[in-house]
Amino acid sequence: MNRHQNVRLLGVPMDLGQQRRGVDMGPSALRYAGLFHRLLQEGHRVEDDGNIVVPVRDQSQVRAHEWQDAGAGGLRHLPEVVAACAAIYAAAQQSASATEFPIFLGGDHSIAIGTVGGAVAGGPVGLLWVDAHGDFNTPDTTPRATSTACRLRRSSGGGIPISSILAMQDQNCDPTMS
Repeated sequence: MNRHQNVRLLGVPMDLGQQRRGVDMGPSALRYAGLFHRLLQEGHRVEDDGNIVVPVRDQSQVRAHEWQDAGAGGLRHLPEVVAACAAIYAAAQQSASATEFPIFLGGDHSIAIGTVGGAVAGGPVGLLWVDAHGDFNTPDTTPRATSTACRLRRSSGGGIPISSILAMQDQNCDPTMS
């Protein structure tokens, strides 16, 4: 990041794309840890836009979408993940076109479907993907049944050539993708 960059923080407290609870607390934890002031100390101009509204998985309309069949697998909370990623996409696109450096505070990794797509809309990008898993699956090839297992494939489908992605992982890919 260049010195004196315009940085925009945006929280995405989402835990809908996978099974485990708690990752929706990420934006609060990062703010509590002092991210805003640390960026200021580094000389950046920082705006915190708060959080994108994401439904809570215990709401009855969200529970109704806990599982959606998709080929050989399925996806969790698909309509809510799609809606949240559309809002994330719009925010990322706006930041990219305003020559800001957006920092999205997640949440589960399904938010990348919106963040990467929105950044690509602002022009060519490269993507460094660091994760425990490969995440280049489709619903038909993952036994995990989560949109987080497919997020890199979905993100790359948004306009990033495969040759512009460097993915590093520390665990094996899903068995069908190895």
